[in-house]
Amino acid sequence: MVQMEDAEVAARWGPDAVAAPVQGAANRVWFVGGGQLVLRVARPGCEADLRKEAAVIPAAVAAGVRTPDLVEAGELADGRPFLVVRRAHGAEPALPVRAQGDPAGAVFRSVGRELALVHAKVGPVPGVPGFEEGDGPRADTAALVAAGWIGSGAGGWLDAWFARLEEWAAPTRGPGPVLVHGDASPQNLLADPATGALTALLDWGDAELADPAVDFAKVPLRAVPYVLDGYLGERAGDPELVRSWAARVLGRQLHWALGRLAGGSPVLGASWWSAEPGSRLLEVLRFFADAGPLPPGWAGLTPCTGS
Repeated sequence: MVQMEDAEVAARWGPDAVAAPVQGAANRVWFVGGGQLVLRVARPGCEADLRKEAAVIPAAVAAGVRTPDLVEAGELADGRPFLVVRRAHGAEPALPVRAQGDPAGAVFRSVGRELALVHAKVGPVPGVPGFEEGDGPRADTAALVAAGWIGSGAGGWLDAWFARLEEWAAPTRGPGPVLVHGDASPQNLLADPATGALTALLDWGDAELADPAVDFAKVPLRAVPYVLDGYLGERAGDPELVRSWAARVLGRQLHWALGRLAGGSPVLGASWWSAEPGSRLLEVLRFFADAGPLPPGWAGLTPCTGS
């Protein structure tokens, strides 16, 4: 199938079609049009996500989101979808460190502003599904205790932490779901290496209708305070609002970390930060253990502090 696909790509887009050096898990990728365009062809089983991208990208571009324009979308001879977008240039940004003035923080503040624009201006888009919330973190914690993944003492401690986070998060719960990007992880961001400016938000295959906090759950927690700062804009000076949003995001990050630890399989050689089952939980630990004071609004969210 790969040889047939390569032949069709060469016949349709010319002999200068060059396979990208880094290939995605859901799509095969080529540079075409003299290197100015990016061609993506869905891998088997990932067709629906690429078709969804073809619907979401024009809406995002129309809203002013910093994402490459869609040039063409269609199907190969075997029925698998493809899309062609303009090529954005840049590199995956480095994660910020906990130090005031860290230049990497500016990139992630820009990510927050882009996500605010997505949530406010993009959608609804036909064909974008809703996010399935499941039973919630406290019910899932009880299930982990019952299955023997964690002890009852640790389960009780986690349940109390989740209860406090839910209480603090309550003031910012919105009236309903919004369209979220779904995977604003560093591998789907491009930044100018010279200036550090965000150049593009890529890959809309995980877009869905969901709680806005879902978009913060795919970002490593070390970068989330910067993303939240950009997302809230002028409202970032309100300490109660920041704490409420921080609790909302931390609760989802911790919940997903526990689910990944219990339900994941070992992954070797993956390019995304949360691929390995333990990575999310270690990221939460690292966020709280790193040197330096926690960002405003986050210090009171540790499990040993009260309201």
